[in-house]
Amino acid sequence: MLATTKIAMAAAMSGLLMTAAQAAPKKDAGAKDAGPVDIQTVMIQRCTSEATSAKITDAKSAQKVCSCTIGVQANNLKLGEFWAIQSLAMSGKDPRSLPALQRIQPQLDKCREGVTFNTPTAPAADAAPAPAKP
Repeated sequence: MLATTKIAMAAAMSGLLMTAAQAAPKKDAGAKDAGPVDIQTVMIQRCTSEATSAKITDAKSAQKVCSCTIGVQANNLKLGEFWAIQSLAMSGKDPRSLPALQRIQPQLDKCREGVTFNTPTAPAADAAPAPAKP
């Protein structure tokens, strides 16, 4: 598999680069505050959704891999290490040379065991409206 495809898949499967505010679901202006948002759960849901939208894998496999991957990252990386990995991946560069990623790679490999991955596909663009007749 090409390195850029692996990077794109890694970025998609790791929940993508987002801040807590971007990951949190939008609240209605009049909605009662239900308390803090579980960011890890939101990131797993977003990762799963994006992996299935891009047809990287099926929903059940995406849920397994996303949950495991985000758990490994949350439990084994410092915040700065996480952002360094994500920043390289999102800029199209290979983060595999980073010591933090090398340290957790065996655990990430276990997360992906037994799962078949497809090359990511871009989401379908909305159909352009037909031109107006004069």
